[in-house]
Amino acid sequence: MFHRWIFAPEFCRVVAFMQHVSVTCSVYTLVAIGVDRHKALVHPLNTRWTKSRSRLVIGCIWVFSVGISIVPLVVSDAERFNWGGE
Repeated sequence: MFHRWIFAPEFCRVVAFMQHVSVTCSVYTLVAIGVDRHKALVHPLNTRWTKSRSRLVIGCIWVFSVGISIVPLVVSDAERFNWGGE
């Protein structure tokens, strides 16, 4: 939109961290839903996930996502480059 970074260079790391957390949380939540659906189809008479188990799985997904997203927070950095000859 602005063709330039309007925030402080340090904020670039925070944006990369937030993007990584969002993507990993989304992917692993979809994996958990897929596992739940698979279990429901393959073993329809077994007990289903309880509310406490669901909370535990979602909590683990968030902890794992934040943990794995620490790497881009530490490694990434802002870099200047010319955008369209500016």
